[in-house]
Amino acid sequence: MTAEAIQKAYERFIEAQERHSVQGQRQYVYASAWAACTRQMAFDMLRPDAKKPFPVDTLANFRRGRDRERDLLADLTRGGRECEPPFEVIGGQERFEIKDKKGRIEIVGKVDARLKFAGEKGSAPLEIKSYHPTVSQAIKRFEDMFIGRWTRKGAHQLLAYLLASNEPLGFLLLDRPGIPRPLEVRLYDHLDKAEDFLARAEVALDATEDGAPLPPYIDDPAECRVCDFYGHTCQPPLAYDAATIITDEETVWQTERYAELDELPEIQEHTRLEKWAKERYRGVEQAIAGKCVVEGKPRKTTKTVFPDEATKLKYQVSDPKGGWITTITKVSK
Repeated sequence: MTAEAIQKAYERFIEAQERHSVQGQRQYVYASAWAACTRQMAFDMLRPDAKKPFPVDTLANFRRGRDRERDLLADLTRGGRECEPPFEVIGGQERFEIKDKKGRIEIVGKVDARLKFAGEKGSAPLEIKSYHPTVSQAIKRFEDMFIGRWTRKGAHQLLAYLLASNEPLGFLLLDRPGIPRPLEVRLYDHLDKAEDFLARAEVALDATEDGAPLPPYIDDPAECRVCDFYGHTCQPPLAYDAATIITDEETVWQTERYAELDELPEIQEHTRLEKWAKERYRGVEQAIAGKCVVEGKPRKTTKTVFPDEATKLKYQVSDPKGGWITTITKVSK
């Protein structure tokens, strides 16, 4: 018996328990399937078979997340007795639907649970989310959920719940090291985002009808690079110059780490790596470093040249390449 054999056995177990058959086409948007690209939302309904299967590690994370959700709900149920006013945890995985102007079922989802406070007639929906500890620690308010590419989905998901039931208040329970962090979610503070999700979901749904055109391409190459459909099902007209391939291990490691922290600029390590990236990649227009794409372009700067003291304020020289802007995007996990 070896550790490798145990690892393989566990992988087979996870595959058997968590790997599901490929879903067929559907004519509604999952509340958890919000995307910055409307075309991507359409393909998620039309071509779910085109998405790459999740790696076994990701399947294990899904399983761990569900286990953690059950534990948190159990603890929350007990903790609710200590609250002022006390609350109960009721419901669980209740399905909801939003219909569009044509009467079609447009967005479908499930609510993790609801909180019913003593003395209140109604109850508030509750969504539980688990992210990487570094990400979770940086989220202090619900508004912070819109900063990160991956956390935006969860934010729009809960807003869809509130919009479906026309409820002004809900709660997001954020799992993190230490005490989980509850966040208040007020629909009317983010009504524009909820309505935008609704409007774009309707456009994506239109594309599922026979002979209907697909939504236009998004004008954001960074979104395309992390899309499940990019390069095979969806071919946006993107063109790039040849990129430099970086193989230095330290450079690759620091680049990937900076990309991970790029959505958490308040972290001290991010500040250090940002300074390093600006120095390391100045002058680099296209490069690939491990799992990251690096793009750079010159930025115009203006400075005053002083031929002498008498005329120093009369002369300015602009250098179209005096500054440099570097963008680093992580394209795979």
